[in-house]
Amino acid sequence: MEFNKYYRKTNGIVLLICNILIPVPAIAFCYFKIYCTIIKKDLGDASKAVLKTLVITIVTYMVCWTPNQVTWLLYTQGYDIRLDGVWYNTTGMLVSVNSCLNFIIYFINIKVFRRALLQTVTCGKVKNEASQSKSKSKTATKSKQIN
Repeated sequence: MEFNKYYRKTNGIVLLICNILIPVPAIAFCYFKIYCTIIKKDLGDASKAVLKTLVITIVTYMVCWTPNQVTWLLYTQGYDIRLDGVWYNTTGMLVSVNSCLNFIIYFINIKVFRRALLQTVTCGKVKNEASQSKSKSKTATKSKQIN
């Protein structure tokens, strides 16, 4: 019985470390490196989009994961927490929703992601602005050669 109690308490702490305390700094570090690279290359609006995406992604992750992890930690530490109630089920749904929200965050904030997704979904029928401007300039060049 003592092993089960020890395992249960350890499980709550390990999951909190693995799901909150390691991923959040790792996500922040990776985005910070991307942000620094964009700043060095002086890409203008892209740096704002990356910073905005960084903040939204981290806040969303924390909002979606923290309630579930804190509830589980309290349960594993012996607090009277019901795992079959509305609260815990809601926190579990938030964890699942986080996976969907990342996709939406990227779609809204990053133009390259949005264009690539639209091109993929439409099987290439929607072309990005660069290829459209190239085809227009080729058409203009051909019409000048004909005249």
